[in-house]
Amino acid sequence: DYRIVAEHSDNDISAFRGAERPGYQKLLRLARDRKIDRVIVYQLTRMTRNRGERAEFIDAFHLCKVNVSEA
Repeated sequence: DYRIVAEHSDNDISAFRGAERPGYQKLLRLARDRKIDRVIVYQLTRMTRNRGERAEFIDAFHLCKVNVSEA
């Protein structure tokens, strides 16, 4: 059983422009604050935009013991 804590989407924000992704930042904050233990994504490849973001994501989620799975 899972309880949905939040739903975030940055679908309309272009990766090419390097724009802020508020949904992604909120997700990282939830993980770092230990308010979540699982994230379900539509496509894992869409979660991060570049290697730096991917490394940040992996480090934060591993440290905070957050599991990630695709829907």
